[in-house]
Amino acid sequence: MNMPTRAFLQHYKLSISTLSPVHIGCGEDYEPTNYVMDDQCLHYFDVLGLADALSEDDRKKLDHVNKSKTPLLEIQKFFFECKETLIVQKKHTRIVSPDLFKKYSDVIGKAASVEQDGKKRINTLEIARTSYNSHTQMPIIPGSSLKGAIRTAFLNELNQARPTKLPPKELEKELLKGAFQTDPMRLIKISDASCNENRNSLVPRIVFENNVRRVPLQAGKPTRQLLSLMREVIPAFNFQSFSSDLTIQDLLGVKTDLTPNLRLSIEGICKACNSFYLEIFTREHTRFLERGCLQPIWAKQASTILELIKPFIAKNAGMMLRVGRHSGAESVTIDGVRNIKIMKGPGKPPSFEKKATTDWLAGEHEKSEVNLIPFGWIFIDFNFPELNTAREKLQFHFSEFNAQAITEQSKLFERVAIRLDALQKKQNTLKEIEAQKQRQKLQQEQAEQAKLATLAAMSPEQQAMQALRDRLDKNESKAAGAQCKLADDLRRVCEASSTWSQPLKDELHLFALELLAHLTVDSRKNAKWKARLAALKS
Repeated sequence: MNMPTRAFLQHYKLSISTLSPVHIGCGEDYEPTNYVMDDQCLHYFDVLGLADALSEDDRKKLDHVNKSKTPLLEIQKFFFECKETLIVQKKHTRIVSPDLFKKYSDVIGKAASVEQDGKKRINTLEIARTSYNSHTQMPIIPGSSLKGAIRTAFLNELNQARPTKLPPKELEKELLKGAFQTDPMRLIKISDASCNENRNSLVPRIVFENNVRRVPLQAGKPTRQLLSLMREVIPAFNFQSFSSDLTIQDLLGVKTDLTPNLRLSIEGICKACNSFYLEIFTREHTRFLERGCLQPIWAKQASTILELIKPFIAKNAGMMLRVGRHSGAESVTIDGVRNIKIMKGPGKPPSFEKKATTDWLAGEHEKSEVNLIPFGWIFIDFNFPELNTAREKLQFHFSEFNAQAITEQSKLFERVAIRLDALQKKQNTLKEIEAQKQRQKLQQEQAEQAKLATLAAMSPEQQAMQALRDRLDKNESKAAGAQCKLADDLRRVCEASSTWSQPLKDELHLFALELLAHLTVDSRKNAKWKARLAALKS
């Protein structure tokens, strides 16, 4: 029997560059109870470490505000007031757009409005977090996102824009000639793309996500409030900032029920993806330019990048993909069968159209309709060595474009490091003061316990004298004379000592002389006290 000459597994190392901001939802948010902002940076901290980070007084205050009528508002204020302490405890830092940082500074801990019933509507300040590695806290591009984007392009290639009334799941079965057992996509394995941290990469950034109508409303028509959310994104034009692995399983003739057009190869995948996504990119780019909402610098750079990746596309050695949230309805549906749900507003039934009526774009300014960038565009390079020259040109262009942004990022992080060092020293000093207070408190408690133990071992007569001794030690009634309460209490003890043993009377005599001197009472000239002291000696 002849052995197959093809490899059972075809393995490829992928390098992924971002062409536009990418946000891939992970179901988690940054909230004002796990972050603070300072100097245009978001500092994320672990709420589980709060007990160690906060002082005893701060913990008591947090417990108090948690029981207030508007706990969320008061807790926001509390964390903002404690930001210097919390910055030292931060797990990671994200850069924030200037307008978003200003919004945080203006509204943190304040009510957005007061309703008619008197209830306060709170600025929740939630920021959707992009998918990340829980160990490193750095962003990832899930393999499922990459595979999903490839699958959409592959299905589009199979359908050839033919219209159909079949539901999406039934259409997939028809195009793939069956269900899971014949689905060619099961032969593709793509790992989560991990972040390549280096000095020439831009770190994740917090920006606004603005919803823009594709066709501006005519003058005079009532306008709706623009929607604007806050998102963590992987910035645009990060060269090979992620790495992944793609493996294609070759059945080597063992499985014969796959028709030729369903047999996957790296060439076929690249052709399908570039055919589908490049057309969408070109169409969308033109529309955004006509709409006037694109950031001019990004638009020019994107056009240049498209020229530079043509050698990769021509040799099926690289491909365009679109991943993540707000990639546009057209990018996640296939030609000929699009049926996009269009929401009409509260109380109105939705309609279904072939095109969306709005787009979500990333921007530095809230509710802006200009200087925006579309979400989700990436370029995947299969690292074929014959394209090293083209790759070097591409890298040079990315680096040249991002040089200023990387310089500004470095300067910002230098300031953050200096401030963090100063806060750490301040925090250490405060912790030492707090520790000293705790030691003193413990010493006082121990002394008090020892004193109580000593007092309990005393006779009633000794306890009576010790009570007066404690008052003397506290400097009570200094120079107050023979008519003060302390002198009167000493008199009562002296009168009650008639039944005491002589050693106890002698002890009381010595103490009485000391206490009278404290009160500036001269027992030699004061007849009453002279007689009392004499009685203690008889």
